[in-house]
Amino acid sequence: MQEVKILFTGSMGAGKTAAISALSEAPTLRTEAPCSDRHRPDKLTTTVGLDYGEITIAPDCKVRLFGTPGQARYRYLWDILATGALGVLILVDHSEADSSQQLEGFLDAFADILGSTPGVVGITHADLRPERPFDAYLDVIQRRGLSIPLLQVDAREREDVLALVDAVLAMAESGLYKEAAAAGGMYS
Repeated sequence: MQEVKILFTGSMGAGKTAAISALSEAPTLRTEAPCSDRHRPDKLTTTVGLDYGEITIAPDCKVRLFGTPGQARYRYLWDILATGALGVLILVDHSEADSSQQLEGFLDAFADILGSTPGVVGITHADLRPERPFDAYLDVIQRRGLSIPLLQVDAREREDVLALVDAVLAMAESGLYKEAAAAGGMYS
């Protein structure tokens, strides 16, 4: 059986744990601790190690789902968890005032892997700020010479999360991101 790894990353509260839980066929492994971040009083726990789940997408293909902690103080884990990933899903909490800056930070943090690996951006919590357009995210992506997909998702909904995973798998299968990177831009 072929096994592939997809990394879920993004800021604290963006929905990484929820997304992996929504998709995983096996019980989700979570490493959470009480949340001490005063800026998110609604969040009682936060990931301090990793989230892990898995899904079989074909009789001969299992996708292993790894989620990073969202807080920058756990940055050292991001590179460890990214090792061997087929693709990277960046979840962005649209309800946060600095969400486009958060996307910039994650694109910068994963710039090396995104140069050779498919990436997809999932915008979560859009229902909390429906009046805000997604233009700022597109600007951030385009300024870096990227042309990676941007999808609005509810991280609690299996079909939404599956759409993100499908996008990464389709990009990996097509190899288009490699051709663009070889031409001088990351998938541009």
